[in-house]
Amino acid sequence: MRLHFVAVAVLPIMLLGIFSLNYFRQKHLETISTLVDAHALNVSAAAKGFLDDASSALALIAAMSGAADFNDEEKMARHLQSAIDTAKSFESIYLLDTQQKIINLALSARNSGSRSDYLGLDLSSHAIFSAGPILEKPVWSDVFQSAVTVEPSVTLGFPITDGTLLGTLSLQKISEELVDRLGRTAYGFAFSLIDHNGTLVADSQPQRAELRPNLRMHAEVRTALDNHVEISSAFRDGNPLLESVRLVPGAGWAVYVSLPVEEALQSLTPLRYALFSMLTFAALLGVTLSFWLSRWVLRPILVLRDAASAVAQGNYNQVLPIVRYEELEGLSGSFRDMIAAVEERELSNSENRARFEELVNSIDGIVWELNPADLRFTFVSDQAERILGYPVKNWLEDEDFWPRHIQSDDRDRVISFCNTETMAQRDHDFEYRMIAADGTTVWLRNLATVIIDNGQPVRLSGVMLDITSRKSAELELQQTTGRLRLLIDRMPLACIVWGEDRRVELWNPEAEKIFGYSEDEVLGKRPFDFLFADPVREEGRNVIQRLAEKELLAHDITENQTRDGRTIVCEWHNTPLLSPDGRNIGAISMVNDITERVDAEAALKESELRFRTVFETNPDAVLITRLNDSAILSVNDYCLTLSGYDREELLGRTTLELGLWADPDERDNYMALVREYGKVENFEMKLLTKNDRQRIGLASARILILNDEQCLLNVVRDITEMKEAEARMMRSELRFRSLVSVLGEGIIILGFNGEIVQCNQAAERILQVNAEEVIGLLHDEVFNGAVREDGSLLPITDSPSMQTLQSGKPVVNQVLGLPGNDGQVVWVQMNSHALGLGKSGQPLAVVVSFADVTSLKEIEKELRDNEKHLQTLSRQIQGVLEAIPDRILILDRDMQVIWLNWSEGSHDPASNLASRNLLCHQLSGVECGPSAKSDTAPCNNCPVRKTFATGRTETVQKELADGRTLALRTFPVFNEDQEVVNVIMIAQDITEELHQQSQTMRTGQLAALGELAAGVAHEINNPINGVINYAQLILNKAVADSREQELSKRIIKESERIATIVRELLYFAREESEEISRITVRAALDEALALMRHRMNKEGIILQIRLPDNLPMIESRSHQIQRLFLNLITNASYALMEKYPDTDPDKILMITGELLQKNEQLMVRVVFRDHGVGIPEDLLDRVVNPFVTTKPSGEGTGLGLSISHEIVQKHRGSLTIKSVFGEYTEVIVELPAN
Repeated sequence: MRLHFVAVAVLPIMLLGIFSLNYFRQKHLETISTLVDAHALNVSAAAKGFLDDASSALALIAAMSGAADFNDEEKMARHLQSAIDTAKSFESIYLLDTQQKIINLALSARNSGSRSDYLGLDLSSHAIFSAGPILEKPVWSDVFQSAVTVEPSVTLGFPITDGTLLGTLSLQKISEELVDRLGRTAYGFAFSLIDHNGTLVADSQPQRAELRPNLRMHAEVRTALDNHVEISSAFRDGNPLLESVRLVPGAGWAVYVSLPVEEALQSLTPLRYALFSMLTFAALLGVTLSFWLSRWVLRPILVLRDAASAVAQGNYNQVLPIVRYEELEGLSGSFRDMIAAVEERELSNSENRARFEELVNSIDGIVWELNPADLRFTFVSDQAERILGYPVKNWLEDEDFWPRHIQSDDRDRVISFCNTETMAQRDHDFEYRMIAADGTTVWLRNLATVIIDNGQPVRLSGVMLDITSRKSAELELQQTTGRLRLLIDRMPLACIVWGEDRRVELWNPEAEKIFGYSEDEVLGKRPFDFLFADPVREEGRNVIQRLAEKELLAHDITENQTRDGRTIVCEWHNTPLLSPDGRNIGAISMVNDITERVDAEAALKESELRFRTVFETNPDAVLITRLNDSAILSVNDYCLTLSGYDREELLGRTTLELGLWADPDERDNYMALVREYGKVENFEMKLLTKNDRQRIGLASARILILNDEQCLLNVVRDITEMKEAEARMMRSELRFRSLVSVLGEGIIILGFNGEIVQCNQAAERILQVNAEEVIGLLHDEVFNGAVREDGSLLPITDSPSMQTLQSGKPVVNQVLGLPGNDGQVVWVQMNSHALGLGKSGQPLAVVVSFADVTSLKEIEKELRDNEKHLQTLSRQIQGVLEAIPDRILILDRDMQVIWLNWSEGSHDPASNLASRNLLCHQLSGVECGPSAKSDTAPCNNCPVRKTFATGRTETVQKELADGRTLALRTFPVFNEDQEVVNVIMIAQDITEELHQQSQTMRTGQLAALGELAAGVAHEINNPINGVINYAQLILNKAVADSREQELSKRIIKESERIATIVRELLYFAREESEEISRITVRAALDEALALMRHRMNKEGIILQIRLPDNLPMIESRSHQIQRLFLNLITNASYALMEKYPDTDPDKILMITGELLQKNEQLMVRVVFRDHGVGIPEDLLDRVVNPFVTTKPSGEGTGLGLSISHEIVQKHRGSLTIKSVFGEYTEVIVELPAN
């Protein structure tokens, strides 16, 4: 019985103690979990503030610096350094150009010495540019090892106009800054700031920050980063940690806060000990009392019960009565001790409560507690007034305060949600808007925990967090996402996004338009299953495999299948999509349907083939030139025939350079018409062939586009023969117009179509018509009704004019009768003659003459007068021909001269007659043989013989023994049977003309070279100097006999050669000052030899100088004569070394001088003669042209002799080169004496 009594007394005490301990433990963990969440949000806000400060610092740099500052390196460096010194958070700031190269930077104080090492570095491979070379907004990088500090760092990329700002921050500084901002809580929460890969950025524990572990091993961290969600703290059985993960807006980072459960429960240790002591004491007391109660002590126990009840009420000042029983007195004393212990525990709980309130008020959020029955707050932290502006007492005293200040659009939803979740006994997390005291709208996130008692919610506790900034960022993100989707939907290209399993995840409207499949039909399917036809399906799989291997397929063209079975040709631009850790997670393809373009290209090729066929077979000259610079791009074969040039001579040059326009003004007018109207039709122009023959062309042109360039299609028809025929006809008309007008014989001129084009007065009188009435009529309309002498009707086809028109043969002295206006027949004696014949032998015109037979005597008199007039015209023509300085000869088929305009040394006609019956090559000046008046037979290339043989005009050039050059042109003279009976030969002295052309061509080359030099010298000089300097730096640091040393020397050598060419090019572009000095040949030669004598002695060259002492002085402009002599000595030395690498007695350079008189001017002649390798014959005429050299490629510039020739020309002298290849070279310089 006694044991039962003990059990009844002890068990309730033990159960009450255990229940109380579990209750307090659960409530304490719930409170700490809320604090963990609040601290995580606080750290997230602090991290965002720190990152915003860094971003603002870079934004300030961009705002303070205009475009001019970015180009001012020194000024921009000051801006950057000022930002480094002010912000204190950056280790380095870089300014990049659009190619991601560093053009300016600033480093923190400890790294300033290494600044120059980073200028010019290419950062395009930096991970921050993984999404593209151009940043659209500020971007934070993942953790990396800084090259400047050699410490873990992160980089902020900030886009600016024409470049990017990069700021690098040390992780150590980030950790220090966050710890300084947040401090440590009473519970010592550990927080970690991590990037989206889980790498540690900052940590509250310095020892862990140094190790930089990856926190993805924590399931909560991994879930938050992979799914971009936040994890709230809550106690879970089996989890030794209270954990919370919050995202940092805008950076893709997260905050991880954890607290071991064991550490969270340490604050309950005193309570645990007190309860344990109480339970132990109560159990002992119960056992004791149970024994005594069973016996004598019920009354004292009641007294103690009353005292215990008072203590439970909080009244610790209890006076226990003195019990006479020793056992009860001991119990009473123990009870007093218990009262003291309970009082001490209450005091400890008060202190803990104060610390708890201090912690709550330090959280960057409103910690609250309310009654779920009426939604009335029982506790609100002081942060409520800071965030919303309302005093805490408003929350506690006004029972409708919270619902009334919820934004009206959110109020019903929030109240309903909160009630529903509370009744369901679920913790809840919701977002809504409240109206602050200043009228602004504040976004809040409410984390609520439901406290359950006896199966009913009795209390709600939680924290309200200000998420206004995050909501603004989310709104901006939604707008950006919407704009991006709108951009994709409106793209003119098909956009296809494939997932990691190569299935379609995005399919824009243009893709539906091209392939015919809607987005619903293709989502989740593999593109190569339905977009690629069987022949190319395997190729499609290969493309996908290469994408899976992270290979960038920038361009791919393949055939694809549409939904309706059509085959189209598409151009694919594929790019793999990579996760932050480099794993392939899909691909994006931009597709363009180029079927029409492919078909158009095929049609274009066919069209080009047809065009090329027409182009090459066109009977007219066709050439295509570039519109902007008139360079010839293509010519057909007839253009080569017409111009006399080879294709290689024409291509790349302009018609002006070639001198094809006889009159450059015509070319200007031609191009003006092209620019104004875009075309030219039948533009008459004069063309000069390669042999200086002038041809007349009829040019037409159209602008066309070739290879995206504006070009001009020129078609030139050779109308020289037609013009010559017209000229002959005009000359005939001029000869006959006066004759026709005065002749008493009727003259009618018919065109080639039988139309009357002229009618003289005699014809009017004889035919009794008016000239204005008959001109323009056909001949059969005028001569219709003619009769023969026997009175029979003459058919119109038998009329003299018709016979001549049909056959080209003349009809003479045919008598016929013509009906007159008075009814009488007018008898005439008619003649018809062809006036010029075309290519087909058809007359170009017919002259019909007729005379009134009844007035024969009068007609004879008129004929005699006309004969005299013709003789006068003949003499006039003879005089004109004799006045022509060119020699004109007429030869027969035996090559005998039957007429010439003047003989050698005389313009006397008698002398001309004396020269008749001589062979053409026996006349001085035009012989084909080796000497004047020789009996040698004519050469095989005789133009006279060719003209007799072919009936065509020929043109050749002949060089005479006296140095003159004649242009020989021959023209055939045909008889009525179209046989060549005579040849007219014109011999024109073109020596001076050729010389002028050569000078003009050289002047043009030098002018072009000067323009080239002026244009490129500056662009080349500075980079070349830079190359030489950098190569010298590399050479200075290179190891002896290393490849770097060899390459550096080679770079320096080739760069110095380029610099030499540029300096010599500048000679043509630079107008040197006119510093003229007088100098002797000996002094100029000594200055040149001072630079070469040591080298010549070393090379074993024997120098022989023979200069007379009485040579007068010469002019020298800016020491150019010294340079001239130096160039000639250098060339001679090179030639001797090429022929005689070693010592040789013939290794001689001889320099001689003499004084002579030319054209009443005293000249000093200096001759440089060497027995070196000589100059090849094919280069001799061109060796003074720019860039022509006899040296191997890479050893000479080809400008030395050209500069020398230019110097001599400037000094009004001459430079002559004589050479026999393999034997000698002799350069003769003649300069005027002064």
